[in-house]
Amino acid sequence: MLTYLVLFGDLISVPRIRLFGMAITAFRVGILLAFLISIAGSVRNQKLVISRRPAFLLLTLVFWIIWGAFSIVLSTYCDLKTGIKALVSLLYAFMLVCCYLHSEDEVTITHVLIAIRNAVVFLCLMGAFEIVSGFHLSISRLVGTADVNNAAIKLVKTNVHLASGTFYNENDYSAFLAIFLPTVFWFRKEKRAYHKLLSAGIVGGALLIMMLNDANIAAACALVGCGYYLAKNTKLTPPVFLLLLFFSGVILIGLAMVFQRMRMVLAAQIDNSRYGYGSLNARISIYRDSLMAVWRTHGLGIGAGAFSKYIMSTHPDSAVVNPHCWWLEILSCFGIPVFVMYCINFFGMLSSMLQKRKVCPPQTLDIVVACFLAFIIGCMVSSSFLGNAYQWLLFVMGFSFTGKAASSRHQTVTPL
Repeated sequence: MLTYLVLFGDLISVPRIRLFGMAITAFRVGILLAFLISIAGSVRNQKLVISRRPAFLLLTLVFWIIWGAFSIVLSTYCDLKTGIKALVSLLYAFMLVCCYLHSEDEVTITHVLIAIRNAVVFLCLMGAFEIVSGFHLSISRLVGTADVNNAAIKLVKTNVHLASGTFYNENDYSAFLAIFLPTVFWFRKEKRAYHKLLSAGIVGGALLIMMLNDANIAAACALVGCGYYLAKNTKLTPPVFLLLLFFSGVILIGLAMVFQRMRMVLAAQIDNSRYGYGSLNARISIYRDSLMAVWRTHGLGIGAGAFSKYIMSTHPDSAVVNPHCWWLEILSCFGIPVFVMYCINFFGMLSSMLQKRKVCPPQTLDIVVACFLAFIIGCMVSSSFLGNAYQWLLFVMGFSFTGKAASSRHQTVTPL
């Protein structure tokens, strides 16, 4: 239930009531209550000792929040409203991690994987419906806009709408699908042939949706994650060989079409960048400005939630005012100390899981590792990633494989 709250809790809110510009949602109320209940239960049961990796992540988040609070006061680029909003996102990340502190077991990883996999399947079906019908939820920016993919219309000779699912825009939606797409290979019961076909259909559908959304980075991210899992877990039996041979032909044809389209898009972007416009030029410019912000602040960061104000004050003609890269968002807004601590948490956990593959059930572990690898690229899809609470579920899944008893867990779970 808690995972579903993280994934869909923001859809339910109290109308016309906002605090610092933020709506009171089921996610914010639910996580706060779950945090208080978790703390009370830990005190009552005297479960106050936590393992090393969760403890260091919590320490990082505490330092992150304190650093961000000081930056709001000291930075000339910080706006109080956006700064507090950024700190609240970090505070909820801290509370979310605390809710899972004493759940480093098979039950937790099972429930989290089921919830995320179900969410991916539901969002794929919802995206397919949006593409065909053009209907979007009221929270989507696509409502009331010309939400069509002109390139796709020329290909299929009919209207092809964009899809945003339960997110604000098509990029946020595509990023979520890409990062967690490897979870569709996971099943509780013994794997069967129809499980493989179902997983292949979902992966193919999700990749098609990303391409129609013109989210090429998300599609590449999904291929990295799913490719890693399949490379680690595909057994080459005769039926599998024939199936792979068939799909290889289909994939080669599809890749030829994709590369042809990407070649045309890239050529157009390079040509546009010569004249100072186009999305590629905008990304290169915003990444350069992000690094310059780190240099100008001597590695201390421009402040919590200050990126847009910094760009508008230093480059008022910029076509993009958001970082469009989670790594640069951390580095430019919060500086080198926070960035280093976050990287130690993320890549340290990834390295630990790769080392545990010999003593943990490899298939389930490979799904989590695939999501981590996909996230490295996928966090460059959305304009800003700080407010996406679902990213912390990656660490929650990682806890289950980096704890002291990880080698004796998950013995009854059989993924695909």
